Amino acid sequence: TPAIDHRYLAFEFHQAMVASQFLAKSGPSNSVVIGLGGGALASYLARECSWTSEAPAVTAVELDQAVVDTAKTWFGFEESEAVKLVLGEGVAYLRSDAAVGRTTRSLFVDVDAKDLAQPVLFPPMSFLEQDLLEHVRDQVLEESSGMLVLNLASKSSEKQKEVLSRIA
Repeated sequence: TPAIDHRYLAFEFHQAMVASQFLAKSGPSNSVVIGLGGGALASYLARECSWTSEAPAVTAVELDQAVVDTAKTWFGFEESEAVKLVLGEGVAYLRSDAAVGRTTRSLFVDVDAKDLAQPVLFPPMSFLEQDLLEHVRDQVLEESSGMLVLNLASKSSEKQKEVLSRIA
């Protein structure tokens, strides 16, 4: 495994996602990251956001075992007391008993849609359905300080504006 500096976020969108935490009343004491990728975001939150909590807890949810294996082998991702991994589909996780309870301070959704024909490339439209967004707001996020942070990318500025107007 190559040496990976988990104190550094290489992607600007990850930097922006983490910067959102400075807007919160307090930081991500309990975060969920949907989409593991190389594990950079989950690892960074657990290691570098200790200013937010004595022991920040991060749950990373990933659909694909091959992504988990790649993150561990090539990017040094490790499960720990601070970072738990759930292998499963993100929307199903958000609707599961594990997510319900209003204990999530920050929910990060960093998942690609896999279907380049769709107008929204990140995240899949299933994460943007009104009933799921309401469920996340009412059942998953902390009542007064919960935050949903999306990596949102669209081929159409009109579609992006439409999505933003629905989730704002």
